[in-house]
Amino acid sequence: MKCLYNSIIIVLVLVFVGCNKDLDTVPNDFITPESYFTNEAQLEASLRSVYDQLGTARMYQDGWWDRLAGSTDEFYSTAGAGRIETNLFNASDGTVRDAWNDCYRGIERANVLLENVAKPAMNETKRLEIKGQALFLRSYYYFLLVSNWGDVPLKLSSTKVSEDAQIPRTSAREVYTQILKDLKEAQLILPRITSLGFNGKASKTAAQAILARVCLTMAGEPLKETSKYAEAKSWCDSIIASGEHSLARDYSQIFINHSQDKYDIKECIWEVEFYGNSIGNSFSESSRLGYNTGPVCSNINYGFATGLIRPMENLFRLYTDSTDLRRDWNICPFAYRNPANPGFLTNGAVDPTPKVPFSSTQVWERFSGKWYREREIISPKSQIQAPTNFPIIRYSDVLLMYAEAENEMNGNTTAAVDAVNQVRRRGYGKLLGEFVSRITVVNQGSGYTSAPTITITGGGGSGATAIANISAGRVASVVITNRGVGYTSTPSISISGGGGASATATAALSLVTDADLLPAQITSKAALRTAIQNERAMEFCYEALRKPDLIRWGIYISKMKQLANEIRATAPASFRSFASVGDNLEARNILLPIPASDLALNPKLIQNPGW
Repeated sequence: MKCLYNSIIIVLVLVFVGCNKDLDTVPNDFITPESYFTNEAQLEASLRSVYDQLGTARMYQDGWWDRLAGSTDEFYSTAGAGRIETNLFNASDGTVRDAWNDCYRGIERANVLLENVAKPAMNETKRLEIKGQALFLRSYYYFLLVSNWGDVPLKLSSTKVSEDAQIPRTSAREVYTQILKDLKEAQLILPRITSLGFNGKASKTAAQAILARVCLTMAGEPLKETSKYAEAKSWCDSIIASGEHSLARDYSQIFINHSQDKYDIKECIWEVEFYGNSIGNSFSESSRLGYNTGPVCSNINYGFATGLIRPMENLFRLYTDSTDLRRDWNICPFAYRNPANPGFLTNGAVDPTPKVPFSSTQVWERFSGKWYREREIISPKSQIQAPTNFPIIRYSDVLLMYAEAENEMNGNTTAAVDAVNQVRRRGYGKLLGEFVSRITVVNQGSGYTSAPTITITGGGGSGATAIANISAGRVASVVITNRGVGYTSTPSISISGGGGASATATAALSLVTDADLLPAQITSKAALRTAIQNERAMEFCYEALRKPDLIRWGIYISKMKQLANEIRATAPASFRSFASVGDNLEARNILLPIPASDLALNPKLIQNPGW
């Protein structure tokens, strides 16, 4: 594999600093591992090079959450006007090749660092932390490889000569064994996240969280090592008991923070960091979140976005209604419109308002949300690039992994249900306080010639609004137009104007338990399993988790075939061709193809079945 050889030449083994014209002498103007790793700063620089691969174009800058995460029931990707990109690959696909190579470059750099970490005279605690980081990253790159390509070459030493890269594929089970070994050692020597103060580096709980994810993956398809459920639950228990993490009160704020270079180390356990937007910065490594995921907009002041990734109706239907605040954050309920043009904004006007809401029937036309570019604070904005971080694992994932492992081991226990409900309550805004759920007319009054004004005051919250409907001079009903947020007691309703008098109404607040799973969702192990699967889709959409989830649950092919039938049966005519996302899926698509370029370079490699 070319990448295993080239990366060490490019990055560490031969960093070219000059040119000695005397070819008869021993070169002395190259930096080699033997001469380079002499102090802590050089180890840190080497560690940064290992992290750097996470931010490449085919990794978390774009490719991993865009094309590589596609072909699910979560989103479709428009690769051009009116055309769906089903993201079914072939062995010559550039995204597949580059992601494979980037993972191996990260592994090669980690191997070089691990081989030299003991050399400098330095603080031993710091040395152990750097070693833990390198072990963690090597294991994560291997996890991405084995969970997407199956059996892959397992290489635990750096490339000295090109022949070192000529190795066959190692069984997935053996690769997973090494991943667990690296992560278990790492979590013993990594610092706590509260001592790091940010989540761009791996912490003890980050290693434990990835351990839980790896164990759940091993417990599912294709390994079916069900004993790993207990281990996954144990790692989740460790994180929960640590007190290092908790759910963010406001779901939307998680993603606003990503766009504004703000850390939330309670919710976001580990994320890929990006910086700058390539405008006026001496250093910039930026992402395309928002540019590809946000609602279509050509006004750079709000943030240029292509609307490339758009939610499937299947995802929209999982949310019960708009009281689950995640729905209208993750699935944009509006389009930017130019007041002078009924179509999407195309002229870059200074102000693209108003934001025109989609109707209840316009589901397929909607855009993905989550990372809205108008929330970015860096100025001026770039057309494409942004400093938006990408979350790899969040605390809500720990809770849902705990619930899944507990349910698979012991069935629908109170502990499993409670873990899911914690995530749901945050999703419904319950950590922010209650909202106005109902307004009941107590006295209709009389003499109204126009709709009176409804005023909602008190109760400790804010934002609730409503309008009145009149019939035969009476107030027939009061309709809530904004439920508000943060209410701790029932607000007062006053009705004024409209030419009439005496109408009165009372408000009722929602309850914390309104967000909880329904009785039908927790009646059995199977029912709770389905509820957890749906909850993960609603909580983590566009975070590159849906496809690996469906695969480890063993329902990827069946779910996508079902989706294709639903699209043909219920989608508007102009969207029915999108059924191809399921129709074109075959068993071979569970794994990605080994890149053809690597097969040509390494005769010991063999291709995945069907490719």
